[in-house]
Amino acid sequence: MSKPMTKTQLVAALAEKMGTDKKSAAASLDAICELITSEVSGGGAVTLPGVGKIYSRERPERMVHHLTNLQTDLSGRNIGLFGDFFK
Repeated sequence: MSKPMTKTQLVAALAEKMGTDKKSAAASLDAICELITSEVSGGGAVTLPGVGKIYSRERPERMVHHLTNLQTDLSGRNIGLFGDFFK
């Protein structure tokens, strides 16, 4: 498996595909990430056709074992998830 693409590499590839400079491509990528973050943190979901669905769900409370004290409550919280559509 090859190394994952970095943000810098993604910006460069996006700039090339868009036929624009890296600064504009970086601004576009940052705006998209900001929109996705605000939508998912507000309880919504974002579907990117052919890529996947980004959403949030609540993780239920659970008991965990800790070395110093035998049991600790871990409260429920929201976690971000990515369901992929790749085939």
